Amino acid sequence: LVGRFITGIGSGVATVVCSTYLNEVSPDHLRGAVGTLLQLMITIAIVVSTLLGKIWVNDPLWRIGCAVSGVMCIIQLSLCCTLLESPKWLMAEKRRDEAIKVLKKLRGLNYSSKSMDIPMKQTLDDDGTGY
Repeated sequence: LVGRFITGIGSGVATVVCSTYLNEVSPDHLRGAVGTLLQLMITIAIVVSTLLGKIWVNDPLWRIGCAVSGVMCIIQLSLCCTLLESPKWLMAEKRRDEAIKVLKKLRGLNYSSKSMDIPMKQTLDDDGTGY
């Protein structure tokens, strides 16, 4: 019961953090699609896990589902250090050069920093924090 509670809290936090991060790194024209795909994948994962739970209810194979969850957790934890900083956050912290480098990694070397100015200024609040 405690494990389910901890897993639920972790899943809720991950859903919010992933949604926010993807929103901040996605190009304007893909932002809605990326957010929608994230929610769709979460919903599909819930359906698949529910179906597997129904299939494995009286079968010792339910342990495989727990093992797969553990493996996925290890993979995510080991790869999270490779994530790039959010360009929006970097701009809010007055680290424009780093934000441009991140955007060039995300959108290609031909990305112009001049094309960043208008969307970034629109994204940031009046106080310049963006939050």
